[in-house]
Amino acid sequence: MTHILSPAGDLESLKAAVYAGADEVYFGLSAFNARAGATNFDVSDAARAIETCRVYGVGVDITLNTLLYGREYASALAMVRELEKAAPPDAYIVQDVGLARELVREFPYITLHASTQMQIHGSYAAPVLKALGFSRAVLAREMDEHEIAAFTGCGLETEVFVHGAICVCRSGACLMSSMIGKRSGNRGECAYPCRMEYNGSYPLSLKDMCLARQIPRLLELGVDALKIEGRMRSPEYVYGVTSVYRRLVDERRGATDEEMRYLADLFSRSGFTSGYFSGRRGPQMFGIRTDADKERTRAVRVEVKPRRLPADIVAVSKQIGPFALTLSSGGASVTVGADIRQTAIKAASAEEDVIKQLTKLGGTPFFARDIKCDIEPGGFYPVSALNALRRDAADALQRELIRANAPLRTEKAPLAYGKEHEKSSAGPRIRFEGRYVSQNAFQKAGTAVFPLENAGVWRRFAKADAKKISLLLPGFIFENDVRNVKELLAQAKDAGITRVTLPNASFLPLCGGFVCEGGYELNCISPQTARTLYDLGFSEICASPESKSGAFCDHAVVYGRVRVMQTRNCIIKNTGACTEGAGGSLRDRTGAVFPVFCGPSHENVIYNSVPVWLLDKDVGAGAALIFTDENESRQDAVIRALEERSAPDVRFTRAYMG
Repeated sequence: MTHILSPAGDLESLKAAVYAGADEVYFGLSAFNARAGATNFDVSDAARAIETCRVYGVGVDITLNTLLYGREYASALAMVRELEKAAPPDAYIVQDVGLARELVREFPYITLHASTQMQIHGSYAAPVLKALGFSRAVLAREMDEHEIAAFTGCGLETEVFVHGAICVCRSGACLMSSMIGKRSGNRGECAYPCRMEYNGSYPLSLKDMCLARQIPRLLELGVDALKIEGRMRSPEYVYGVTSVYRRLVDERRGATDEEMRYLADLFSRSGFTSGYFSGRRGPQMFGIRTDADKERTRAVRVEVKPRRLPADIVAVSKQIGPFALTLSSGGASVTVGADIRQTAIKAASAEEDVIKQLTKLGGTPFFARDIKCDIEPGGFYPVSALNALRRDAADALQRELIRANAPLRTEKAPLAYGKEHEKSSAGPRIRFEGRYVSQNAFQKAGTAVFPLENAGVWRRFAKADAKKISLLLPGFIFENDVRNVKELLAQAKDAGITRVTLPNASFLPLCGGFVCEGGYELNCISPQTARTLYDLGFSEICASPESKSGAFCDHAVVYGRVRVMQTRNCIIKNTGACTEGAGGSLRDRTGAVFPVFCGPSHENVIYNSVPVWLLDKDVGAGAALIFTDENESRQDAVIRALEERSAPDVRFTRAYMG
């Protein structure tokens, strides 16, 4: 059965989701979730919220979907330990592979869902996710229907975003907010630079996603959960959107024009887009929140109506024995009894009077659907006693529903620990991502990294020293890309190249026969994550630019423009004429210029406006350099600066290590 999964930024939004008919809700605790700006829940509030959901038979997913620094693991595990004792949720949504491993190690019976931040784009990722203990993948929002269809058969549950805000960048790979102002989107602190103005327009601001018209197709695909984004939105928004999707799923149909207008009134940015899902990418996917949009939202009225559950009542009272009251709802049933029958002195209680009291279920989650009374005549039943019995029965039924709807769990084995890893002692690791390659820089590199798609370049240098080369796989590998990637890897192997650099751990199954090295895009900021990546099969790892130390990795970026975004939409083409692969740039309101490179399928890589410069610092790891727009003489100058530990001679950033 396909579930509707709704957001909750606070308790009122959670109730709105439940009342509107959500099958599951997701929310964050007070720390370690990707919506730090939401109210969120402390553990005691979360426990009460989970119990509320249990009464209604609604599942609960807890978001622990941020990267953690090493010192934060103890706090995160303590928080989970406390919640597991108070009210275990159905699942935890996790991004950090190190945290996933630690959770399975301590709580082998919990359920893990792989966050969309893990950048899952293809069914080839399944073995890695299963090894880490995940049972569901929240797929990247930039996938189309055919790519989603391919994933649904890989043996993992599939969760797909169907409504709400979407990122223009590859899910989990945005460093723009982080590099500009140290507000990490990977840690729930994003400043939303994609909503800002560049080149006099808003080329990075996507409309909100809406797949309300595509519900029949999503159901046909067998998607397990349809996810609504919006933990920063109001309870009225959550209630309104969830109500529409509940109706569409129940009726197995697409939204009408009227329903689409209603959803847009609740919130839109110049309308909606389904461009990723449909495969019709382009400028029509982009938009901003206009004054007219805001006015429509202010005008719409949404009444959040409490949802009450039908309860069947059976009351039995004989002259001998207690009054027995049975309440049943949602497959659960409880019976409470008390000696409340008294001998009537004046007038016996009429059956309709007893029924009247027992059906007063206001203030509870229930309403009386059916009542059967088997009461022998002649008795008197005090109203206060009937009320107390009814309250006890309603309380007991809620407790039974909470118990009955608790998740079923299966113990799983954590990823095994491998041998201790020894750091690489080779020379600097240099990524040549631009048009220029200095012969001197290539010779001095311990490892020379070339993008896989730049076959003409790496073939030429492989003739000189193939063993020195590692090929960088593209950030996006969709199902239709796998064949081409494997063909290029086969050609590389024929050329004597034995190593590859992966920007995504899920690519490991694609690279059999190669030594796999990890790029900084793996988001490694802790020793726990590094250990997990090594045990998954990486031989070397480069620390993330968001890391505060490189000591637990083999390399750290000490020079170069890092990739702050990779987009499946072509930003250059959207904002002007196609440059036939020549690239372009984005200028923000401060005058900072971000180079934009074009990929082979019209995807773009946006680089930071200034390079990291830590050439004069000890980062506790080997040096990794990135050359993008530097010509050969500038590359040689940077190599000298590394050797001489020179201070910066350009505008720069220290990232998180300065």
